[in-house]
Amino acid sequence: MPERALCDRITRIVMLKKACADVKRSTRLGVSGDFLAFLDHADFFLDFFDELSLEGVEPEELLRGDTYAEYDDHIAILKELRDRYYALLTERNLADLSMLARDYALNLGWLGEFDRAEIAIEGALSNFERKLLDSISQAVPTTLKFTLSPFDCKLSAAFGDLPLASEVDYDLTRRAITAQRAIAFAPEFRLLSAETRAKQALIVISEVFALIDRGVDPNEIAVVLPDESFAAYLRRFDRWRVFNYAFGFRFEESAFYRSLLILSRREESFALSLAFKRECAQNGLLAEIAERLEESGGGILETLLPLAEEKEKHLAAEALAELKPIIDEGISAKEALKLYLNALKEKSFDDASGGKVTVLGVLETRAISFEAVIVPDFNEEFLPKKSSKDLFLDTTVRERASLPTRFDRADLQRSFFWRLFARSKHRTIVCAVNDDSRPSSFIAELGIEDEPIRIEIDVAPFFAPPKRTRPQPLIDHHADLTAIALSAHSLACFLLCERQFYYRYAARLREDDLFLPKPPAMEIGTKLHLALAAIAAEEPRIFGNKTALKERIIARMSRHSAREEFEIRLWERRLDKFCANEERRFNEGWRIAAIEEKRTKTINGVELTGRIDRVDQRGGETIVLDYKSGSQKPNAMQLEIYRVLLCEYENVAAAYYYLRDGRLEPIEGDRREELYGHIEKYKEPYHEFAQCERLTPCGRCEFQILCGRK
Repeated sequence: MPERALCDRITRIVMLKKACADVKRSTRLGVSGDFLAFLDHADFFLDFFDELSLEGVEPEELLRGDTYAEYDDHIAILKELRDRYYALLTERNLADLSMLARDYALNLGWLGEFDRAEIAIEGALSNFERKLLDSISQAVPTTLKFTLSPFDCKLSAAFGDLPLASEVDYDLTRRAITAQRAIAFAPEFRLLSAETRAKQALIVISEVFALIDRGVDPNEIAVVLPDESFAAYLRRFDRWRVFNYAFGFRFEESAFYRSLLILSRREESFALSLAFKRECAQNGLLAEIAERLEESGGGILETLLPLAEEKEKHLAAEALAELKPIIDEGISAKEALKLYLNALKEKSFDDASGGKVTVLGVLETRAISFEAVIVPDFNEEFLPKKSSKDLFLDTTVRERASLPTRFDRADLQRSFFWRLFARSKHRTIVCAVNDDSRPSSFIAELGIEDEPIRIEIDVAPFFAPPKRTRPQPLIDHHADLTAIALSAHSLACFLLCERQFYYRYAARLREDDLFLPKPPAMEIGTKLHLALAAIAAEEPRIFGNKTALKERIIARMSRHSAREEFEIRLWERRLDKFCANEERRFNEGWRIAAIEEKRTKTINGVELTGRIDRVDQRGGETIVLDYKSGSQKPNAMQLEIYRVLLCEYENVAAAYYYLRDGRLEPIEGDRREELYGHIEKYKEPYHEFAQCERLTPCGRCEFQILCGRK
C-alpha cells in the first residue's frame, strides 16, 4: 500500500478503542467503555477483522449464512466498527494486515528478476493467499511443493483434488501435477502418561537421554510443545542444559515484567496486595512509582526503566519507544502502564543456552524434519487447540459464509503433527492422565490402539536445596464433628482429605471471596440457578413454553462485564435443548414441587443438610434434580443425601440435570447403606485428620501451606 506504514499490535488496539468511542452502539457488543477492561478483549475483534479480510468475506455475507438472523444486529455493529477503524488508520497513513489483503500491489519488477518460483506449502491457505499465488504464477512460472496429510482435504480440493498422504509438485502456472510420491506412515509410537506436567517434563528428559544412548544425534532430537508454557517445566528440570528454545524466553517471565504486573494489579486481590508490599520492601523505587501512578499522563513510563535489570533494559526501552507515538496526552498513568505491559508481552529474549536438543512450537515444525520427536501435553485440552475466532459465530454460519470452522482448525493442527511424525523415525507421545485431563482423540486417529504406559516418577529429588520437613500443625484429634452439620460438599471434602475438612469446616478457615472472585463460568452457573428459581416461583407454567422460558432466563441474568455479556450470549444458544426438554416434560405432566429448598434431618446423631435445586412430581412419582451448568464430575453422595432429606416421599428417583444440553442423567440403585457407613465414620470421636494420600487434590486446595504440602 503506497505511502502507508504497517502498524503494530498496540497501535491497532489504540485505534480500535478510538473507533469504539465513535460507534456508540458498540456497547451492545459487550465492548467496555473502560480502557483497561477493553484491552482484554481488543484482540478478539482485530483477529475477526483479519479473518474476514483474508478470506474475502464481507459482513453482509455473514448475514446470508445466518438463517435465523441471530447475529444480524451484532454483525451490523461490527461492520460499522470496522469501517470507522479503517477510516482512523487511513487518516494517519497507517495500514494493518486486514487492509493489506484488500488493497495491495505486486512488485512485478522484483518478480521479473527470477526465472521461476518454488514455494513450499504446509498448512491451510486463505483465499487471499491463493489469490496472491495465482497472481505470482502469472508473472513467473511457479511450482507449489505440497506435503499433504490425510487431513488436508480442503487444501487438496482447492487445487483439483491432489492426492492425500503424498508429496506433490504442482505447476500452478499450467495447473498440472508434475511429480508425486506417496508417504508411508507406520503408527509406531511410544505412548507414555504421567499424572502431572512436572512428571511429564522428567519423562521427556529421560526419553532424550535414552535416545542419545541408542546413538541418536542430540541435534536430531526435537521436543515439540502444543502449549509453549510447558517450556517452564523443562527449564526447571534441565540441570544438564540439553535444551535450546527456538521461541526464546518470553519477556513476561522476567522480573521486570512481574514487578510491573503486580504494580498494575495490586488492588485486585489481597494476595496481590501482599505481593506488591513484598516487592516494595525490596525496591523502594517501586513504592515511589506507585504513589505517582494516580497522576495523569503516560510520562510515568519513563520512570519505570530503572527497575529493569541490565539484560532487560534493551527490550524495555524498545517497547517504550514503540508506544511513544501513540500515547495521547490525556491518557492516564494506569492506562499507559497497561499498554506498556501489553507491548512487553510481545517481546522475547533469544535463547543463548546452547543446548543441542531443540524445543519448538507446533508452527515452527513446518518444512523441517528430525530423526526423533517427543511431544508432551498430548491432551484434549491442547489438541485440538481452541481458537477465540470460533466463539463469535457458530459452525453453520461459518460454513455458509466460507469461513474456516473449528473443524478446519482442528484438521490443520492434526496435519502439522501428522507431517512431523511422518518425517521422523523415533516418535514419543507423552500425555497427562488424571481427574481433569485425558489423552487427545488424535492419538486414535494416528492409528495408535494401545493404552498409554503409566510412568511413575518422583520429582522431589530435582528440587534443590532439599526441603526440610515442615512440622505439621497441631490438630485437636478429639474434635466433636457431630456439632458440624454434614452437607454433600462437606462429606465429599471429608472423604477426599480429612486435613482439608478440618481446616475448612472444623477450624472454619476461609479465603476472602472479596479478594478471590469466582471464575466466570461459576458466576454464570450461579446466575442460571437463581434465574430458574425465580421463574419457577413466579411463573411455573412458563416451563411449558420453551421460547418464553428461554427469554425469561436470559432476561433475568444480570451483566456486569464484557466477559459476562459474552458468556450469556453463549448460553442463549446452549439453552435451546434444555428449554425444549422442559416443554416436553411439562406436556408429559411433570410439575415443579419445590425449588432451591433447604432441608435438614438428623440421622444417627448427625445432622444432614442440603439445599435442593429442584423436586418434580407427576401423580405419585417424585424425582429430585440437581442442576449442572458445567461438565464437572458429579458428587457421588449428593443426590443420595437429597433423597434421604425428602423422607416424606416414597421411592424418590434422582438425576443430574445438565443445562448445557438438557440431558437428564439418572442415578441407579440405592446407596443409602453406603451413606450411613460414611456417617458412622464421621461420628467417631477420634480423627487423625490425615493428609490425603494422593497429591492431585492439593493443586486446588487453599490450605497447601498450612498443611505443609507447599
